[in-house]
Amino acid sequence: MNQCPFCHNPVEEGISYCPFCDKALGPSSAKKVKWYQRTGSLIFGFLMVGPFVLPAVWLNPHYSRKKKFVVTFLCLYVTYLITKVFVKSVHSILDHYSQAFQIY
Repeated sequence: MNQCPFCHNPVEEGISYCPFCDKALGPSSAKKVKWYQRTGSLIFGFLMVGPFVLPAVWLNPHYSRKKKFVVTFLCLYVTYLITKVFVKSVHSILDHYSQAFQIY
């Protein structure tokens, strides 16, 4: 029994198409990864546009469902933390300038 490189379901040897995801199987099918499906591209995309890269994660056929959920959770959690720090720093700056420009 082999494993489909796209959906990770077990398939019999000698089959040219996966019966679960209808993708072509073969020795070169597992090695062809598009540039926007590479892990490095997804990390760079997260650093540039944040959670807007999540559709690319969910449309990636090389990730399992569990990995997609983990990546989604981590992405949303990091975005939450960054937003929380940003709001706190803006409040700190506003407090500083409101104290600096008070008329005595």
